[in-house]
Amino acid sequence: MPHSRDYYLGSEWTFESLSKHFTELGFTNIIGVECDPDEDNYKMNIVALEISYRFGKEDPWNEGDEFKPDRAICIYYNSPALLTIDNSESLQKILTSEDISYDTFCSTYDNYYVEFEAVVVSHLTY
Repeated sequence: MPHSRDYYLGSEWTFESLSKHFTELGFTNIIGVECDPDEDNYKMNIVALEISYRFGKEDPWNEGDEFKPDRAICIYYNSPALLTIDNSESLQKILTSEDISYDTFCSTYDNYYVEFEAVVVSHLTY
């Protein structure tokens, strides 16, 4: 492997881009496991990775480790992913446009985590 397992964890990769990467490395048995994000890992796209080898043993791998191309690679990924203005045109529009349906956005992205920077310019004290 060109990198250790930990290199692939986090928000830099998506399931699609990581699957493509492993396919380009020659792997043929890539399995996606969709996970529900929680308060601890909602910012991560790739939550966990496993390669089964040695009679089902699954350990983290290090850079330079070699595996047969037919070994199962399980990619555990959050679905839905965290929405940001960098990865969601709909979020960009709802934050910058006055001519958008908030109901449509909310029904489309229900249960998604959303992250953006904002400044509160007025606040009522209750």
